[in-house]
Amino acid sequence: MRQKFLRLIPLFFLLPGLCDAQDGSSYELTGRVVEIRDGEAFGVPNITVRILDFDYDVTKANGEFSLQLPTDRDHVSIELENTASKMVSPYSGVVNLPPDNHLQIVVCGEENRRLTEKLNQLNSNIRKLEKERKLSARQLQEMHQTLLDTIIHFELVIGGLNQRIEKSEEENTALSEELAARDERIRALEESERNLVEALSEALKEKFLKQKEIFEGISADLMTYTDRLKDLRDRCTPKQLSYPFRSPQASAQLGKKIEDYNEIRNLIVKNHHANNLMVREYWADTEVADLLESTYDYLLKDVHEGIVLPVDSRVFGPVREVATNQTGPGKAQKSAQTAAKELLPDLNFSILELEKRMQQTILMLATNI
Repeated sequence: MRQKFLRLIPLFFLLPGLCDAQDGSSYELTGRVVEIRDGEAFGVPNITVRILDFDYDVTKANGEFSLQLPTDRDHVSIELENTASKMVSPYSGVVNLPPDNHLQIVVCGEENRRLTEKLNQLNSNIRKLEKERKLSARQLQEMHQTLLDTIIHFELVIGGLNQRIEKSEEENTALSEELAARDERIRALEESERNLVEALSEALKEKFLKQKEIFEGISADLMTYTDRLKDLRDRCTPKQLSYPFRSPQASAQLGKKIEDYNEIRNLIVKNHHANNLMVREYWADTEVADLLESTYDYLLKDVHEGIVLPVDSRVFGPVREVATNQTGPGKAQKSAQTAAKELLPDLNFSILELEKRMQQTILMLATNI
């Protein structure tokens, strides 16, 4: 398809577990407090789960609880009371709103030394990344949760094997070969866990840094395009439009504004398909990519083809005709001002609509990083 450019004259120019409240001031979150020990996850009763300055509940016999969450915040902080065990998930007790699913709070007692050591190492690695300030809080929390889930999976498997070994030792000491094989399997699993956690940590870090790079590129291009579009709009006012007809310098300045617009528009044309594909790959929510694609479509078709090209032809075209001595300045200026008066309302509306779509897109990209 033939590309359409502005012409230039050289030098002249909720999820599961969430229920909406009736009054809209809060919604319900259900969850469970669990502790990992002896190769199993146990619900922990009688723990007070508190959202600071908002609500609290005491866990039932199976560890379940229910809390009211505020609707005017993007995250809350949770504290646990009546327990000596350390909360290891969610990271730093922060829950992003709305949460992805039914909330599971994981605690670990000091007596579980092996798991405690692994969790301390995990938290140390996350804090190190936090100090680097390369990843967002949401990215760090997602990384922590993914790595924690991996550690707990191996802990449950290894704990179950240890229990069977202890049971076998008590029942029959003649099973030494089987016990030795199981012991070897545990060592292999622990090695696999270390390797997997390390590799997964690096992969997630690389993914999140790529996400941030993609987000910054997309948002910068959209904002630059809007600024360049406003520059063209500002040249359409009666006072500004009169200058290029009287001054070669003003004509050249207008040409530079059009050139700047073309540059960012051409960059978006070049990159928008690849950006859509990358957002579909790196963002879990497909609605983010759908919204970005819709914004690009509005920018390129409704704004550029629907309004900017007519402005270029009917408003800026007469300036080019005067610059190339095709017509006199009086008649050309009158024609341009008449067209500007007709097209400016549509151009202003397009700018407002584009800004709204752009802000929604950037916000959705940012909140899903």
